[in-house]
Amino acid sequence: ECYKILGEQAIISQIGMMHARGESGLRLFIQKLGPNNIPLFLKSIGYKYVQEGTLMNILSLSAQFASQVDLDIDIREEILDKIGIECYFTDPQKAIHFFNQFQDLFNCQNEFSSNLVHSYFLNQHHVSNDFKIWFSHFKVTYLPNFPPKLKAYLGFKKQ
Repeated sequence: ECYKILGEQAIISQIGMMHARGESGLRLFIQKLGPNNIPLFLKSIGYKYVQEGTLMNILSLSAQFASQVDLDIDIREEILDKIGIECYFTDPQKAIHFFNQFQDLFNCQNEFSSNLVHSYFLNQHHVSNDFKIWFSHFKVTYLPNFPPKLKAYLGFKKQ
């Protein structure tokens, strides 16, 4: 049913089972849906919290700064409460603005993480002569009645 509701640009790029986490059901990674279409999609598949203020703030912030916004959902008989919003950035300055706004909006200032993110974006840390740390994206995990969580996904890029 989920697949029928997707727009022409959106794709389900990964379908998996999260056995390592002790979870049953399927994880769907939906790309190119876009932050403005995510609420419509979630509503159409029966997600109960689509109009909740925190989720709408996350999607609004994502639309403002990210160049691509993707969706992670877990399904069994119905969509589970916890969802992921993955935000990709072509402009590092927009990623920093997203990070700062997220901290302000959700009152989660953390000096260590703030210094780490700003240091990474400003210095592009080199691990060796061959590799440097590469920022992939931020993932926001939303679960109703809990503060959202923000994770940075990093990798290594050959120089």
